[in-house]
Amino acid sequence: ETGLPPHAYLIQRRVALARRLIATGCALADAAAGAGFADQSHMTRAFVRLYGITPANFAAAIG
Repeated sequence: ETGLPPHAYLIQRRVALARRLIATGCALADAAAGAGFADQSHMTRAFVRLYGITPANFAAAIG
């Protein structure tokens, strides 16, 4: 129904959660752990793939 394979959907949801956590001021490493990523670099790779910018650049842009 979503048009995505299950794993791609899961990663998309995790990145969205990490984005919300970062937007509330959560540290990047804490956002990665809170969203279920193995580490911050794993979150960064997925974040860049989905949004085209790094989580740090996203945090700087909204902060």
